[in-house]
Amino acid sequence: MNLLFVVVPLFIIVVFFIVFISLILALVRRSPRRVIVPARRVDVVTRLGQDGFWVESCPADPGALIHFHYWSGGIRHAGQVPYTPDVAGHQFVYTGLTPAQVVILRVVEPGDMLDYGIVPPIIDIGMDIPVSSPPDYFDSPPPAPNFPPAY
Repeated sequence: MNLLFVVVPLFIIVVFFIVFISLILALVRRSPRRVIVPARRVDVVTRLGQDGFWVESCPADPGALIHFHYWSGGIRHAGQVPYTPDVAGHQFVYTGLTPAQVVILRVVEPGDMLDYGIVPPIIDIGMDIPVSSPPDYFDSPPPAPNFPPAY
């Protein structure tokens, strides 16, 4: 009789453990597997400049978003710019620094931007930015505390 009280609970624990592990394995096997797609080569020709770089040729349509990295002073910088070529198909990208190397990461066509939720930045040099004066709360002294003394 004593043996029955030991074997039955042990059997229940083992069955529970096997069911639990089976459920975990079933969930892991059904999870979507990630597929790594190799990066597609971007055929954008660039030329380094004094304070930026030139996009010499780009197979994208005007309005496409060009994502790039550039190195200056041993530091990597990242940026993106809408592709707005001149009549010859060239565009200067101002970085403010002299780049040592430029790598074009990807070019997102205007039609693809809506699919991926990528919106190009709106840059308007002539935009008026309202400037407000600092708040007045520094001019008046702080109020006296209203709590009783500790001693």
